[in-house]
Amino acid sequence: MDTSSLSFPASHILQLATLLRRWEIPVGELLMGSGLTEEDLVRAHARVNTATLVALSERARRLSGEPALGIYLGLQRRASMYGYLGFAIDSASTVREVLELTIRYSQTVTQALSFELHEREGQAWLAINEYVDLGSSHDIALFSLLLGMQSLMIQRSGGQQPADAFRQAGYKIDMPIPKPAYFDRFAHMMPETRFKQPLTRVHFNASLLEHKLRAPNPAAVSLAKEACERELERLSESSRLPSRVQRMAVSEKGLLTLAEVAQELHISVRTLKRRLSELGLRYSELVEKQRHQQALDLLAYSDHSIDEIADRLCYANGANFSRAFRRWTGESPAHYRRRSRTGD
Repeated sequence: MDTSSLSFPASHILQLATLLRRWEIPVGELLMGSGLTEEDLVRAHARVNTATLVALSERARRLSGEPALGIYLGLQRRASMYGYLGFAIDSASTVREVLELTIRYSQTVTQALSFELHEREGQAWLAINEYVDLGSSHDIALFSLLLGMQSLMIQRSGGQQPADAFRQAGYKIDMPIPKPAYFDRFAHMMPETRFKQPLTRVHFNASLLEHKLRAPNPAAVSLAKEACERELERLSESSRLPSRVQRMAVSEKGLLTLAEVAQELHISVRTLKRRLSELGLRYSELVEKQRHQQALDLLAYSDHSIDEIADRLCYANGANFSRAFRRWTGESPAHYRRRSRTGD
């Protein structure tokens, strides 16, 4: 079992195994050749590395003959698979509290993802940052995550129909993958979904954040948060490093150098380089990702000019920013702004 920082809980594989019972496929057939046993999957704090998750996800897809495995996983997702964070989510009082808990404590589940919530002029969007390449199983992971989030909210909201509950809130999803051939079979279960987008985003009216959930339990949330805080303390600094460095790289302080970020983190430049290298990351990649994400949000949700956005992201001029944006997305900033606001 891999306990590296960019790994995943073994509960993800256990959920796959549980789903395959629908097709009468035994757990052993899924795990064959992986070196894992069913006992491994239920062991406390058991984790699997990215390569194992991808391989078993694809194996499950082949065994079941169902390409839309991620959608099935999302529909059966339960908060309990997220440990203490799931316990907190299941006891939260509002959608805002659920998202704040997720943002704060998602790294107790995996450091392969991080979340950011943004609000502007009545609109809100949840940014999902990915730090690993899930290859051929990317669609499985995204659908299980995004539809799973929706399923959890519906369960806490009293079981309303997904189409009604979320479309009324202007809920829509941006996904960086091409539209899968199987998607139309399940479109009625999904909110408005846009494919081949630059990054993964969930958009909705900001009023949804104050939506009250059933059976809140503040005492349970408090207990779960204490447990999550202990888990954060247990995690190594390296395991939380990518999201911290990325957020610091381009901020209100401007574009920070590697040395400046190291100073903010109270470690040496050499140590920071080594820790990033151990995770297969480079500082320049995190800077690029943060600029990319901020550019998309500023273009979609602000009235800043292209030159003003270029200045905020520390480009010498608008032309340099536009060239970088074309490299990221294949389109100009102006075209992306028009498209993001018209929904085309």
